[in-house]
Amino acid sequence: ASLFFLLERYIFKNNFLDGDAESIKLINARLLNGALNEAKNTASSMRHYLSLFYLIRLWGSLSSQGLMPDGLALMVDMRSVDTTERQKDLMQFSGSMGTWKPFSEEELGTLVTHALFWTRQVLPRLLGLVDYVKEHKIDEQKKSAITRYNEDPQIEEQFNIVVEGQTIVAASKNKYSYRYEGVPSTFKSYVYNWINSYSAAIDNVRNAIYVLLALVTGLRVSEMQALRFEDVTKDGEGNYTLRVTRFKTSEDPNFHGDVDYLPLPKYLGDRIEDLKKLRSVYTMIGQGYLFQSCKGRRVINKPTGHMLHQVTRELEEATGIDRIHTHRFRKTIAQILINRSERNIDIIRHLFGHKSYSMTLQYIGRNPYLVRSVAQAIEQNYTAEFTELIHAVTTSASSGPSADRLLERVRARPDAFQGARLQVTIFMYISNLLSSGEPLFIHRTAVGSYCLSTETYSTPNLPPCLAARQGDVVDALPDPTWCDVSCEHA
Repeated sequence: ASLFFLLERYIFKNNFLDGDAESIKLINARLLNGALNEAKNTASSMRHYLSLFYLIRLWGSLSSQGLMPDGLALMVDMRSVDTTERQKDLMQFSGSMGTWKPFSEEELGTLVTHALFWTRQVLPRLLGLVDYVKEHKIDEQKKSAITRYNEDPQIEEQFNIVVEGQTIVAASKNKYSYRYEGVPSTFKSYVYNWINSYSAAIDNVRNAIYVLLALVTGLRVSEMQALRFEDVTKDGEGNYTLRVTRFKTSEDPNFHGDVDYLPLPKYLGDRIEDLKKLRSVYTMIGQGYLFQSCKGRRVINKPTGHMLHQVTRELEEATGIDRIHTHRFRKTIAQILINRSERNIDIIRHLFGHKSYSMTLQYIGRNPYLVRSVAQAIEQNYTAEFTELIHAVTTSASSGPSADRLLERVRARPDAFQGARLQVTIFMYISNLLSSGEPLFIHRTAVGSYCLSTETYSTPNLPPCLAARQGDVVDALPDPTWCDVSCEHA
């Protein structure tokens, strides 16, 4: 709804239309294409072009399906607007249509370098300033401004921080002169104002931690914005755990979300504790939300996406990277992990809080059309027999430990093992593995079972099929030609 002004500006006002039923009848493909070209050539932001196309396409789709009120439907053949040429043109602007793309290697390098500057080089200096403030009880005063009757070199040294030529904290110094009635002498005072500069520096540290946390965890916007300092816990061995509330995948009827726990690297956990210490000055801790700003004192009763929007906007200004968004970090970590090994699909699913593999595969598919024929061939050769195997187990036509183990899984999730649904799942999995450029390990064994291992093995921890090999075995895949049906992976 907030983008409606684009229709008003480029379609209605530019063509002297008032938006009633009669004027909407005058809208044709030539007018819509002209509006798109106008948005592309004159708007200061490419978002006008992209968003206007989205709105026109949505309007056209609702109209063609009879979902617009009488008189408000577009009487336009959208094939003349939503053309291949138009989509390619839009691709050049956004890199993708209707989705966020991963950061490039160069963009990621810039973001991480920026984050490490504030967490490695600036943060220790700010912690030293906090220690000085606490030691001299400066934050116990009602006003943050520091008043001295003589210039104070120590204050000027502590509250003016420069790192690699960049001013981090700057305390302005104002000199005042005054007289008391009946006293011939003139008195002087020096007032140092530092809190605004310090607040901005803390927000920059917050932004740096956002980059690292988003890249390490791949959290959604709704999950990031709800994080509090209390959600980061540390055990007796110094290991950190992050408590996350999953809303999107929650089955809670009251929409309270499901609680999940993710491990945090020690470096990142320590930096979050440091940020909490920086915000212990005055009332900067606020309501305890990890990513709320220190530059304002507004009470946050319920976190919203505006909090993270402020973070990403400041990062865009600091790094020069366009369209920074939490979801782009999510896409980036998925791409990095799946490019290293298709076996990391389980790691991605756990980090992202997905209930099924199909949700995870949406993040890692690159070009499904390129591998469709290959995937279909594998599907035809394997899926039918795999479905028969499932049927044989569930009807007791097959027995033994392996069959019993498989039967337990089938009974736990009967809907997931329906023939048609199974074909779609295997097809999607194979498609995405092939499109990621990774080798695929799917083998039938000599006895008609399937090896489902996703690991490599080294001596002495070998599965039955590798146990008889002479000499040391290092990082070997299973050998299905020597399969033992008692193996847990068969």
